[in-house]
This record gives sequence, structure tokens and C-alpha cells, in this order.
Amino acid sequence: MTIEVALIRQEQTGGDGGAQAIIDLMLQALRQRQDIKLSLLCRQWDSAAGSEGKVIIDPPFRGRRDKQRSFNQAVKDYLGNHSFDIIQSHERLNGCHIFRAGDGVHKVWLQQRAKTANLLQRWWQSKSSYHRDLLAEEKLMFESDSLQKVICNSNMVREEVARNFAIDKHKLAVIYNAVDSQSYKPAEGQVKAELRQAVDIPESALVFIFAGSGFERKNLGATLRAFSQLPENCYLVVVGRDKKHRAYHRLANQLNCGNRVRFLGAQEKSKMPTLYQLADVLVLPTIYDPFPNVILEALATGLPCITTANCGAVDVIPGANCGVIVEVADDQGLADAMAGYQDAERLNVESGRARELALTFTQQRMQTSLLSLYREILN
Repeated sequence: MTIEVALIRQEQTGGDGGAQAIIDLMLQALRQRQDIKLSLLCRQWDSAAGSEGKVIIDPPFRGRRDKQRSFNQAVKDYLGNHSFDIIQSHERLNGCHIFRAGDGVHKVWLQQRAKTANLLQRWWQSKSSYHRDLLAEEKLMFESDSLQKVICNSNMVREEVARNFAIDKHKLAVIYNAVDSQSYKPAEGQVKAELRQAVDIPESALVFIFAGSGFERKNLGATLRAFSQLPENCYLVVVGRDKKHRAYHRLANQLNCGNRVRFLGAQEKSKMPTLYQLADVLVLPTIYDPFPNVILEALATGLPCITTANCGAVDVIPGANCGVIVEVADDQGLADAMAGYQDAERLNVESGRARELALTFTQQRMQTSLLSLYREILN
């Protein structure tokens, strides 16, 4: 029996996009099965993994709100004329059989964002028709009888869905992302020193890496404030893009640490393994993140991770003792956590633990979990 599966994601999120990476991994894992026929419904998808079975659905739009609405409606029209055994959406789309909550719960993200926003930002957020549309579609989807399973990439997200919507908890399944531990691996020999030389960082420095686009959500401001308290032998590498990137350059200079910060901008996915290899520790004090791929990629490279209780990695980092969990608004706590890795012995031990933890997040594990979930739905 061939299972026909429709995967829905509007588009790639850029060269460093975690959403693209996990869908590509899912496509690769599922296409190894002869009993599954995949179709990817999208506006555009340029990666090799998405080339087979790609269905372009690209209606015209004007503005962010119309972009989401027009895509959702066009997808619903397409599904009305084409039959699939399983409809798996990575967008908030009422009527799907499976929703992968890779972006978490929009309602919770807005609540967390409001805690750190100023009065004007909170007012603007409350008036946004884009957010109102997403919240409405999210509620309809989660509370629909059509929805049979929600793939949560962390227990944190599972609990958020259960807490905020009228949904049977048996519908909520935790399936962790996979990481390519052959591409993401610790640097060998003189590789780390050579990589550091290329970005003008001393070989003996303690190097933190901040990786992710959308600096407000990832909390780069707090990272810079905490980093500014560290001694001169510490450096910070920032990878990612943001419309307000110049403001963060200015902040680094105002904090008198700009000479020790390397802003590298957005990077292609193929370059990320070497960027992790030049670092010692990942720092990601995110305001809200379900379980970002950058955590798994950093762990696989042997980097202990500093993140927050609002990140799904809280599921695994404390138990494996390869990082620190801090509170979002605690700049001093973040600075103390970063300073703790000046202990070379601790850094070395936690680096090994990080790699060991990452090796458990395999494609085979994800594939097995997905196939089990599909069969449960079909049966």
C-alpha cells in the first residue's frame, strides 16, 4: 500500500532557515521508503531535497497578511481537488490531519514577546490584523476534528498546546528534530585555529557563537549586554540577519565590546559547520523558541549551549549537563553563565557530553517516529 502524503510549507525561510532544514531532513528520510509518495505544496522551494514532487502554489498577494491568507486559501482549493491519505502542514492551516508545530504556539510567542516589548510595541501588536488572523486560524486548527496529530518538537510545546486549546492530549506527539552529525562535528587538528585566524580571533580566545535570524526574538541585545561584562580574551561571533542589524552594531560599540564582536551576517547552510567549529560555546538566550536546529547543530559540534527556559532544549540540556538554562530577563545570570566557561576543564568535559547527546538525534529515529505516527492515523 502506498501512502500519499502532502507536506505543506509556504516557502524556505532563507539560507540559514531551520524550518527549511527540518523539512528537507523529513523529505530525505521519508523518500527512503518505497511505500510513501510525497508532494511538497509550497510557493517556492529551491533545495535539492524539495525538487521531487514539488507542487507550486503561488497566488499573488499584497503585504504580509495577504501573503498568508492567499496561500492558505489556494492550498485548501488544491486539496479540495486532489486526494491525499495524509495532509501534514507546517503552516497553521485548518483542515490538516497533522500539524507540525515547529514554530511553536503563536499565542504563547506573542505573550512572551509582550513581556519584553515597550508600550508602543505592545499596542501595535494588539492591533495587528496579521496576528489576529494567525491566532484565529491557529485556534480553529487545534480545536478541529480534522486534526488527528500534532507533532511537537519539544515537551515545552506539547504542554503549551494542551494548556491553550481544547484538544485531546493524546493527539500531541513529541518527535525531536534530527541533526546530521557527520556534517556537524568537532574541529580536528589545527582547523579551529585556522578558522579563527580567518575572522581575526586569537587562537587562545574563548569564543561564543550566537546563531539565528530575527535578533529580537533570539535576544541578541541581552547577549551583547552580558558579553560586555566578560574579559578581553572573550569573543562573540554573530551569525544571522535582522532588519535592524545596524542598531546591534551600535549597541556593541556603546557597550565597549564592539572590537570583540564579529558580525558575519546571514550565511549559507553549507558554511554553518565551520562557523560552529571556530567557537567554544553557543549562546542563545531566546525569548521564545520551540527547539531550534541551531541547538542540535551546536551540540553535534561539541559546543555546550546556554539558552533560556523558553526554549524547548530545556528538555535535554540540563539532564545531559552540557549547558546552562537562564531566565530571559536575567542579563546578569546570562553573563555569569558565559563567564563560567572560562574554566577550561569544565568546557572540555561539557563539550564531550554535548557531542554524545547530539548523536542520539538521528534521522533513523525521526523516520521511525514519523512512520509510526502515519500508521496510527491510517489505522
